[in-house]
Amino acid sequence: MTRLLEELSNNALPSMQALQYDGWLLRFGDSTARRANSISVLYPSSLPLDEKIAYCEDLYPRNNRRIVFELTDDAQPPDLANELTARGYGTNRRMDTEMRRRGRPDKSPLKG
Repeated sequence: MTRLLEELSNNALPSMQALQYDGWLLRFGDSTARRANSISVLYPSSLPLDEKIAYCEDLYPRNNRRIVFELTDDAQPPDLANELTARGYGTNRRMDTEMRRRGRPDKSPLKG
């Protein structure tokens, strides 16, 4: 479900350019929007993690963009967040997604 929500969010705010890179979606937009200029870690990959991070660390500055990784709790490999922290990356913002079924909730706090 998390991956689907990320895909829908990425499609809702498209970038001018996007590159699929071994399971990561590298996005470059004209705006300052974070999602439009970020690395979405969506799918499993096969390349070594050091190689992938180095590629992004080269590509984003060459395109005058900050390096922003968008991680979910399902990001692969599982140690990616720890590896980024060890390289000096920090958590800038945490985002939670809440969902409910369509229609009126079973128990509404509203009367009438």
